[in-house]
Amino acid sequence: MTTPNDETTKQTALTDDEVKALVAQIADAIRKGAAREPGRWDKFWDRLPSVSTFVGSVVLGVVALLFNYSYGEQQKKEREGQAKLQETEAHTQAEMDRLKFLADEKDRQRKIIVDLSPKILGSSEDEREDAQALLSHFYPEEAPEILRDLTEGDPEEQQQIAQIIALAEQDKQEAGGWGIVIGHDASLEDANTEVRKSEEAGFAARVFKKGARNWFITVARGQGGDHDGFDTEVDAQSANYTVRAKIRGGTYVVNLKEWCKDPQPQQGYVQCANK
Repeated sequence: MTTPNDETTKQTALTDDEVKALVAQIADAIRKGAAREPGRWDKFWDRLPSVSTFVGSVVLGVVALLFNYSYGEQQKKEREGQAKLQETEAHTQAEMDRLKFLADEKDRQRKIIVDLSPKILGSSEDEREDAQALLSHFYPEEAPEILRDLTEGDPEEQQQIAQIIALAEQDKQEAGGWGIVIGHDASLEDANTEVRKSEEAGFAARVFKKGARNWFITVARGQGGDHDGFDTEVDAQSANYTVRAKIRGGTYVVNLKEWCKDPQPQQGYVQCANK
């Protein structure tokens, strides 16, 4: 007689052959699974850690680049700001120096005129000539105008020093214009670059060559337009403060007539006879 449990056991029990066959099927499935080509999603999940690491590296790299760019831009703006500030300070200082120079020149001129006036208007011809010579030495271009101002409103005094004024006018013509030497270059092309810099700064300039020397010399000869030179040495010295601030330091003033003898125009420059 069988019980319900015995019946269940009988229905679920497997024979040895069936067990061996099932084990063989499971083993075969495992082998096939191992040999199966990984699918798209299998690869994704298998690579997820490395993908996460890669993405993290890229994100960190982008953040670093953005930070470096931002920091670099900030540094660039700071440098540009500093350069602009220094340039403004240089221009301001140059303008202050220029105004101080003009004020000092005016005081110097006034003192010389005060000291020389009694002699220029005196009765001694020798003293008048000596005074005129000193005045022409210090202010060759301004001397005629100064002499006229001293005798303004007095025809007798004007007649008295008419000859001195004529001599002063002659000295003024012989003095010629004034220029500012900006640079010496080994080639005409480089010198023309200096000319363009001068023009951008507001100064008319020209290239000179002296004697047999191979240097091409750039000289500023006025402010704006085509000038033959600054009218007076004071004008040139005053402009030189601006030249040094806007173009370069080390520039200096020359009397063009003395500095360049017998100027002869050439292709792109002026040839001077003297060294």
